[in-house]
Amino acid sequence: MKDYATMTVGAIVAERPEAGALLEGLGIDCCCGRGKTLAEACAASGVNLPDLAARLDAARPAASAAPEDWGSRTPSELAEHIVGVHHTFLRRELPRLARLLDKVCGVHGERHPELLAIRETFRDLAAELDPHMDKEEAILFPYIVELDRAARRGGRPPAPFFGSVAHPIAMMEREHERAGAALDAIRDRSGGYALPEDACPSFHDLYAGLLALDGDLRRHIELESGVLFPGAERLEAR
Repeated sequence: MKDYATMTVGAIVAERPEAGALLEGLGIDCCCGRGKTLAEACAASGVNLPDLAARLDAARPAASAAPEDWGSRTPSELAEHIVGVHHTFLRRELPRLARLLDKVCGVHGERHPELLAIRETFRDLAAELDPHMDKEEAILFPYIVELDRAARRGGRPPAPFFGSVAHPIAMMEREHERAGAALDAIRDRSGGYALPEDACPSFHDLYAGLLALDGDLRRHIELESGVLFPGAERLEAR
């Protein structure tokens, strides 16, 4: 197990941006308290250090682990993974980053107007992602699961009200394109998430969180557009 106890909170979040949400959820201040060691932060917040260290270690990807071959998984398994991992990530991080953007814009927006443009683009992205996930979870993914079950039973799935799975997929793909363009715009306006010299701890956390969002959402889109959706269309064509 890694020795997190003597690492500062700031060093942990810099190395593991996704750890920020876990620490903040436990009441550990990743902004003003980033200079404390994890042991000090746990003592101040009443958090059990060994338990937290174990959770941080368990969440660390194994360096030797082979990449997941999602092409070999069933559409049902893939849909479940997307909802459980990527949708859960977005539903947690979008509100947190929105609050952090407001905070950082309030302090640094006058000196760094690019933050105001980033916030506007982020708000548009978040406003589309929430209903995007709702439509997938309520309409598209349940039908894909039915297609998968019918294929394994050798039967026919219920006829969907939208005619063909290609129709909602086309809508999702258009929204994926807009999401990708928003990520590109945020990356460009931030100079590739390059921090200015006067960046405060919250500024650091914001860019680390936006970078983590960028990576996770791009993987999320690739799983849907590159694996799940083509697989669903092949199932329906049978």
